[in-house]
Amino acid sequence: MKESSNSTNLVEGNAPARTTASGLAPCGGVVVSILYVLLTLVLLIPARPAYSQTAPVAAGVRLEAGIEKEDVDGDLKSAMDIYQKIAADAAAPRDVRAKALLRLAGCDEKLGKQARQIYEQIVHDYSDQPAAAQARNRLASLKKQENPATPTTMNVRKIEWAGLGEMSACDTDGHRAVYRAADGNLYFGDLAGQNKRLVFRVQPGDVPVWCVSRDLSMTALGFAPKPNRPAMIAVIKTDGTGYRELVQDDALGTMFDGSENFNFDWSWDTRHLLVEAYMPDGGVHLIIVDVADGHHRDLVHLQGGDIGHAVFSPDGHNIAYETWQNDTGSSDAIRIFVILGEGAEPQQVYQSPVRVQGGALEQKALHDWTADGRYLVISDDHFGKSAAYLLPLKNGVVSGSPVFVRDGDVEDAHATASGALVFKEGPARLHAWSTFHANLDREGKLGVWQPLVINGGNGMWPPLPSFSPDGAQIAYVSDDEEKGGADLVLRNLTTGQERVLYWFSNGQPHCHYAYDRPKVFCSVGWDDNGGRADLDSVATESGALEELASFSDYRWFPIPSKDDQRVYFPAQKMGQDGRFVRWDASGGQDTLVDANSNNLPAFYVPSPDELSLIRTDSRGLAIRAISGGDWKFLVSAADGVLSDPHDAIAYDDWILFDAKDSGGNVRLYRIPISGGEPQFVGDFPAKSRPEWNGHLQVSRDARQIVAETKNENKFNLWTLDNFEPSDKK
Repeated sequence: MKESSNSTNLVEGNAPARTTASGLAPCGGVVVSILYVLLTLVLLIPARPAYSQTAPVAAGVRLEAGIEKEDVDGDLKSAMDIYQKIAADAAAPRDVRAKALLRLAGCDEKLGKQARQIYEQIVHDYSDQPAAAQARNRLASLKKQENPATPTTMNVRKIEWAGLGEMSACDTDGHRAVYRAADGNLYFGDLAGQNKRLVFRVQPGDVPVWCVSRDLSMTALGFAPKPNRPAMIAVIKTDGTGYRELVQDDALGTMFDGSENFNFDWSWDTRHLLVEAYMPDGGVHLIIVDVADGHHRDLVHLQGGDIGHAVFSPDGHNIAYETWQNDTGSSDAIRIFVILGEGAEPQQVYQSPVRVQGGALEQKALHDWTADGRYLVISDDHFGKSAAYLLPLKNGVVSGSPVFVRDGDVEDAHATASGALVFKEGPARLHAWSTFHANLDREGKLGVWQPLVINGGNGMWPPLPSFSPDGAQIAYVSDDEEKGGADLVLRNLTTGQERVLYWFSNGQPHCHYAYDRPKVFCSVGWDDNGGRADLDSVATESGALEELASFSDYRWFPIPSKDDQRVYFPAQKMGQDGRFVRWDASGGQDTLVDANSNNLPAFYVPSPDELSLIRTDSRGLAIRAISGGDWKFLVSAADGVLSDPHDAIAYDDWILFDAKDSGGNVRLYRIPISGGEPQFVGDFPAKSRPEWNGHLQVSRDARQIVAETKNENKFNLWTLDNFEPSDKK
């Protein structure tokens, strides 16, 4: 208070007068005059422009701020924005601009982007700066990475497992496994199948998905909903004891969307589960579940897009997960985030361009943490081909460029407690599909299935055989193993003779014989720009191709009308929900027939007279007027008799479809379009079937049927040891 009072007095001029050296105190008027003169002199001094003094300092300060954002906060987006503005500032010193570009390139690499162009810009425009030498070194390193050598210490071993039954990479440590045997039950034992014990006896029609803990002591079980029970998660010890139900969905399906579409990951100490699941509002969430008591809470909730995978760090403190189309609405990249501890905000650590094959999104950027917690195991296409890499992390922040591990399509890589990596990889040429042919009698009873040996390898997409109008031939699509691309093949069902009708040099064709004309309709899809497609017809005599239409979305499985003037397709743009549309040849126009959510896949087919639309999904088989209106269930999964009806085909007054009976067996049935009781037709030619429609076709006279099955076990499992770089400096 005293200092404040004195200050006020000084301003007011009431303080006691101090004597000068001459003993005189200047009066108030003199003081004012002197101040006026001094102020005038100051104003007469020319002022230098402020930017000429502060610009170099400001640019350097901004650069340091960007580095802090990048290295300390882990906020790559903000750091890159700062670096870009500095690089574009012509008034900033050249050395600062060069450093900003160098840091910008480093951020791009951390996000999985190509940075070669930025490094080349530094070398070209700033050759006199120290940053140019660093850019040259990085360019040389990138050149080496384009043809990387396999780490010399790494050991690769193939896991022999095909005789066990069903399993995946996360079900084994390379020596023992939890698997589903031929009798349908879950067992735990060695990979030779000699020493095993029952883990869980599967009830008919209630087959769970499962995931074993890293120490192989427990298995998580996920059950689809039934009429008397919602979807749920349970756990059981691998010695077959200690079965407990952890979490049940509620009546509204707010946790699992009333389906079995959820995935697991165990914490390394077996105390928690991560669960990724859809929600009824169209969103997806990541849940953490306490294995001791089932307590659970949301970690991440996305209203759009998807969570592809989520994994615990070995110490349990951090969680990494990948998304596409995150909450910013962007769908052009797969992004990896890390949550650092309880309640922390997710931090993006990596970004990879979306990889699409045949219109389907390939979500395989994130695999797992390494056992020592130093790296994330990721896959990416850095140099035009897929490979596995290790992304170094320190305290949740990227601490270097990805380290090459192995070329190839590494899938479902899973780190074991011992430090090895188990992963799935298909053969380079994979005949993944088998096709069968059978006769149907006048009562709709099925004859004996006969295998059809088809040419070429068919990887992701099926051959989709369809009958010619007279039933004498089928048309199907096959990979061309010599020239690449795909062949449209015609096969005579009596003689077995085949000929290539047309070669597609690029794109993914999906073909269907015209209903009544001598041609084949083909929808040819490409993955760029979120998916696009052409509709072509190929004359069966000459092989001449006619282009009919082009579409800005991806289209599969064309279904022609009886007069071949309209074609029905499933259609989708990446990141958007699916549609079922009708294209009219007379006007070249599309008509939306129905829309469906990606969270509940549905398959459609029109009735032969095009008056009705038939839909199959996990809820059952339903029908409605093709012009719109309410759906009427002909087969409901809620009845508990038949589940998961699939791939309906309408002919005459009937609908043929496959479904699972109460024992979980896939069988063929038919039901009148007008409704009634399903009639048993015969068994499906394999224990499993593809996940999408199009794998059943009936001839025009309904006396022949073809079916295709996917050989899901035709992949290899491998283990990698000693694949990490040494931590020695």
